[in-house]
This record gives sequence, structure tokens and C-alpha cells, in this order.
Amino acid sequence: MKSKLLIYGIGKFAEYLAFLFNNDSKYQVIGYCIEENYLKSNKVKSIINNLHVYSFENVTNEITDDFDIFIAIGNNDIRARIFKKAIELNLSFANYVSSKATIWENFDNARNIFIGEGSIIQPYVNIGDNTFIIGGRIGHHCNIGNHVLMTGNTIGGNATIGNFCYLGMNSTIKQNLAIAQNTVIGMGCNLEKNTNPYEVYSNKGTTIRKVDSKQLGNRFLK
Repeated sequence: MKSKLLIYGIGKFAEYLAFLFNNDSKYQVIGYCIEENYLKSNKVKSIINNLHVYSFENVTNEITDDFDIFIAIGNNDIRARIFKKAIELNLSFANYVSSKATIWENFDNARNIFIGEGSIIQPYVNIGDNTFIIGGRIGHHCNIGNHVLMTGNTIGGNATIGNFCYLGMNSTIKQNLAIAQNTVIGMGCNLEKNTNPYEVYSNKGTTIRKVDSKQLGNRFLK
């Protein structure tokens, strides 16, 4: 019999996480939860995907069976705040490590971590609490802090990613770098030097051409 799991969150990401836990873990999702003040909002449904939405503050009173919780929130600061409250409520955390990820370490000592499908994590990597790695490639001997969100990144060996960092899609971190806490690295950025706390990096992005796709197609298909 599968262990019971409660998902914190009611958005698309929570729905995605519930699917993964139900189909690729030892857990069966028994419901969702959010904070009481949001639950009372008229915009919040009481049933999502045929599962009840509970008050986060009262889950230990409303659910009598043993269960673990997973916080399915993308924002690092909000996820950290809920993580702290869950500890105060004496809740136990689940981890999700995809069967479609390539890993060498056992990350059971961390709490509320997510390692998504397609991720490749080399040996001697440490991952902190409440950190999400979505399709990342993490080099050997890297240290990833607490409350970090990484999406589709490539991290060279022996790099350090500080607490509360956000690394956008397709960003790249050179080996041996130290990315300081609360650094925000935007989509497609390439970092070749250490950062300072709270720095923000962005990529100018793709330039729109002064030609439409019909003209371009005709030009090459004649």
C-alpha cells in the first residue's frame, strides 16, 4: 500500500507534482492544502481533481491518518515560508526524485526536494532542503543550497549555488564558481565569474528580424 501525501498548492505546478507522485513514487496523493486566509477566498475551489482542499493550518486535525506533505510552490520565498510553518506544525516532508533522472547520490537527508525527469546529477553533489531542480545538469562536487529553484540549467563541476538562488531556463554556470545567496540568473545567461548576494543577471534575448516568416520561407524554397 502506498504512503499518503498531501500537496501544498492548488495551481498547475501542484497538479503536475500530484501526477508525478501518483505515477512515479511510493506515494498516493490524498488531497491539497493552502493557508486558511486563501482557502476562504471565493475564488478557491473546495475540490480539485476529485480531491479535497484542506486548511494548511488545520491539516493535523482534519486528517487523522499518517501522511507526508510536499510544498509545490515555485516562488523560493513563499516556499521557504511554508516550509518553516510546516516544521512548526511538526509535519513530515516527502521528496520527489524522478525515475527518469540520472543520479548517483542518495538525497534522503534533504527535505521537500524535487529532482525532475531528465535531470543528470553527477557524483559528490549536495542538495539542500526545499530545493527544486527541473531538468538540470549538475556537475560533480557541486553544493546546492536551501530554497533554490533551477530550471533546465547546466552547472559545471565544483560550483556552489547559495540559498534562495533562482536560475532560469538554459542558464549556464562555469565550473568552480560561487553563486551567492539570493542571486537571480535569467533565462539563457552564461556566468563566468562569482556573484554577490542579491545580484540579478539577464540576457537581452532574441532579436526580432525585419522580415516575416512568409518572406523567409519563399526566399529559401524557390
